[in-house]
Amino acid sequence: MKPFNLAEVRIAERRYCRQSVDLHLRVIVMLILVTLLLGVVSYACKDYVRNRATAVKTQLAVVQGKTVTIKRDVAQVNIRLAQRGWQKQLSAGSGRWMNIMDSVFSHVPDDVWLSKVESSVKDQSVTVDGHAGSFGDVSTFIDGLKAGSTFKEVRLTGSRVTNSHEKMLIEFSLDLKLTSDTTKTAGSTATVPETPKT
Repeated sequence: MKPFNLAEVRIAERRYCRQSVDLHLRVIVMLILVTLLLGVVSYACKDYVRNRATAVKTQLAVVQGKTVTIKRDVAQVNIRLAQRGWQKQLSAGSGRWMNIMDSVFSHVPDDVWLSKVESSVKDQSVTVDGHAGSFGDVSTFIDGLKAGSTFKEVRLTGSRVTNSHEKMLIEFSLDLKLTSDTTKTAGSTATVPETPKT
């Protein structure tokens, strides 16, 4: 029978324990290193994301500023275009209404004096107030207006006899309705382009 050496067993146990402790220590060190590495990588990623987000926010602010500037410029251009369109429309409409007024004044007899000529875009009519030397002069004036193509209806809305410097005068009022052709051209001046809002 082989003799049992207790010292050798203890030496082997110590060697095994030391190897086991060394292995555990290595595992712990590896875990610590992996944890540190993950922490560094995580911090680097967060820092990168933070810097990237800051850069994107800065670029977005710049783009928004440019957008506001462009919108303001476009609004100013639209305002100028609307004003030019309105001026052209007003100029054209003024010319049409001048033609209508000319149609009134060209038929005024010598003994008729006009005190007021007022146009109404809404009613498409012209109101005429004046004085005449006689009812015949008023009738001549009305006949001349009816003979033209500008007015579809000429109506005497009021008349009365007055004395001025010991002379009898006829004070009268007329309501002149525009024809459909004249209404289409003159009535277009009622629309004024809306100014764009900024």
